[in-house]
Amino acid sequence: MSSISAASQGRPQTLLALLIACCVGIAGGCSSDGDGGKDSGAAADTSADGLLSDASADSTSDGVGSNDGTADGTVDGGGPTPSPAFAAGCPTPGKSMVRKLTSKTERFEGPASLAAPGDWMLANEKAAFVIKSPTETEQTYFYYGGMLVDAVALNGCSQAAPERFGELPMLIGEINIASFATTVLRTFHGASAEVIADGSDGGAAVLRVWGDDDLFWLVELALVKQAYLEGKPHPISAPLGVKLALDYTLEPDRAVLRVDLVVINQTATPRELHVGAAAFMDDSTEQQVWAGGKFSAGGFTLRTGLPWITGSAVDGAIAIAVDSSNLSTAHISGVDALVPFDQLAEPLKIGAKGGGADQDQQTLWIAVGKGDSDTAVAELEGIVIGGASWSGFDVVGKVADAANVGVAARIELQRRTKAGEWGVLLSTRADATGAYAMRVPRVGAKGDLRLVAIASGRALSEAVAVDISVDGATPVVLELAVGPAGALGHSVFDQHGNGIPARLTLVGDGASAGSGGLEFATGGKGDWPVAPGTYTLHVTRGYTYRPFVTQVTVAPNVTTPVEAKLEKVVDTTGWMAFDGHVHAAPSPDSAVPLAMRYRSAAAEGLEIIVHTEHEIIMDPEPARQASGVAAWLTVMVLLVMCG
Repeated sequence: MSSISAASQGRPQTLLALLIACCVGIAGGCSSDGDGGKDSGAAADTSADGLLSDASADSTSDGVGSNDGTADGTVDGGGPTPSPAFAAGCPTPGKSMVRKLTSKTERFEGPASLAAPGDWMLANEKAAFVIKSPTETEQTYFYYGGMLVDAVALNGCSQAAPERFGELPMLIGEINIASFATTVLRTFHGASAEVIADGSDGGAAVLRVWGDDDLFWLVELALVKQAYLEGKPHPISAPLGVKLALDYTLEPDRAVLRVDLVVINQTATPRELHVGAAAFMDDSTEQQVWAGGKFSAGGFTLRTGLPWITGSAVDGAIAIAVDSSNLSTAHISGVDALVPFDQLAEPLKIGAKGGGADQDQQTLWIAVGKGDSDTAVAELEGIVIGGASWSGFDVVGKVADAANVGVAARIELQRRTKAGEWGVLLSTRADATGAYAMRVPRVGAKGDLRLVAIASGRALSEAVAVDISVDGATPVVLELAVGPAGALGHSVFDQHGNGIPARLTLVGDGASAGSGGLEFATGGKGDWPVAPGTYTLHVTRGYTYRPFVTQVTVAPNVTTPVEAKLEKVVDTTGWMAFDGHVHAAPSPDSAVPLAMRYRSAAAEGLEIIVHTEHEIIMDPEPARQASGVAAWLTVMVLLVMCG
């Protein structure tokens, strides 16, 4: 490794209020409704004495091209519109760049975009990454600067996908597997930033953020609380006595950011420390975590053997991996704490200050893709993960029904664990013609990988085995067959014939046993894609309406109608149904999208709900209007401060 020297009642509406609440862990806390690195890639240039060189920081060229759109096919030539983030200039072909943002308009489009003046951007023609300013922090769930907050795939000067990254604070501490609640996990607190290499010479662009370890209150209070419950109380953690350097490196023409956290001992006592990260995936992505195993430690579940974790949507994805090891992860108070699995047995060993081994580092990789999770994972090919540099091969094919008509579908690449359980490793999408293509990693043993197609309103396809022993010289063709489509046309109304919101639950009967689903009627008629079969249908609306139960057979290739009349049996005149503590996806301890939360609330008969989201000021009105139940539900917003 390279050495570093430390130098009101009425029409339903949205009401906004602010509540500052102290969520002290030992008192009960904020509730939840959910549950040394080796160099395997190109690093920054080093000088003869082994120190990372900063000579290029004074280069007269900044690796920034014209902002006229010529880098990506141009607006003049009919190409995509350049992103506002590149108002000061597009990435130069074949080069990476790093620069400080100066305008509020320099930001990417997407639900999780956090870029602001003072932040730092590293970019090339394939990807861009934004590092929160160490001195001008704002709009982040976690309040320390120096962390990665935006990551987006590019086509030259234009976005190839919306910005959906979330945030990635780095972690450092001492993990105690025997008594996990006594674990110390602190985080990186940036103090200053400097450009080590600007990329103008065709090499990597490198940004270094100097900082210290600091309190990671969200995790800290959860651990302190659990330790107290176990009869092992301990105080809030103290500084670890280290200096930290966080290097962000972006090579030209790669959609992967290298993140190196270097730990430098500032004490005369050797240290053994664990280094990792905390993943805050954005609400708009689906997190995929394949774990080879898991075990319980002090009230927490640790998942192990993860090659990567992903956050994906149809139009963009992120993948996070650690260098030379698999990941382990623990879900703590809504935070996914990620630590290299190897470090659980052998943490970083850092010698006393001034010695030859007074520093060590851990490397993470952050990849972005233009589609589902497979596109981000493919960018990690060639990186050492789990002790080996993985390679892949191409699989192509078609998803079709019995008449060979192509069907749009989600395709999961599933991997079997040693316990024989199947989990999602990554996923892709088949288009409207049923065509799909996927880069499959050579992982596991023969027989451990399979493909399954999931199409709306159809039974799952039969699993198709993926043979990892193929030479990969040509794409492997695998066809996936799905059954016929079905749909349930539902109409839910009260005893007066008025359409009302309701909860619909299907439970499979006979040959359909094990299948079923959940849907929310929004106050009238609707169509629900359901695989053909026989089911028991339960229609409910909270505690004040008599449930409606019937058996229904969904026929293939038609919409099967069903009418449900719900009789109100409790007189609530003069009263309103109210829930004063509701979490949704804006909080890290809930994955329920806002519109879905509103539909579910209205379906249960609630008339007022109060958001108690953590550390975020949000506007729920767009989601409330889009939910279909705005006429039934009033929403209040409270800001809960935990600390």
